[in-house]
Amino acid sequence: MLLLDEPTTHLDLQHQVGLLELVRKLARQENLTVLIALHDLNLAARYADRLALIVDGEIKALGAPKEVLNPEMIAAVYHWPVRVMQHPFLDTLLILPEG
Repeated sequence: MLLLDEPTTHLDLQHQVGLLELVRKLARQENLTVLIALHDLNLAARYADRLALIVDGEIKALGAPKEVLNPEMIAAVYHWPVRVMQHPFLDTLLILPEG
């Protein structure tokens, strides 16, 4: 098992993606379970097989990114309206804050 707490904090885009691609590769090659705490919903949507939205230690939603990351749930958890759409060239969601 690999446990990572905000591993992409303070990294530029190249290193964020590179690190998460490496973690994904290691997980598959070594048959590892990986648990990552992330605040970046777009990275979570792109790299997670399953997500848990946690508020004050309570799981508010659990499931595949397309099940969990919907505008209503995100707005309820983060107190900000968002638009959730299909990423234009990746098989993942894209979350954009409104306003």
